[in-house]
Amino acid sequence: MKDTRVLTAMPGSLITVNEFADYWKVSERTVYRDIDKGALPVLRLPHGHIRIPIEIALNYGKPST
Repeated sequence: MKDTRVLTAMPGSLITVNEFADYWKVSERTVYRDIDKGALPVLRLPHGHIRIPIEIALNYGKPST
């Protein structure tokens, strides 16, 4: 996993759902639940890939459990 504290110095960086879940110490399912509710804005890339802008990840707060 990328160290998100280091990535804060790199505006525009993107992280995966797995990295976001690891950062907040929640399951990927919890993160996907927030994405599905529209509570967590993400970028949807080709082939079903999802990325979260680092600024959003760090400011989001812990996902709903």
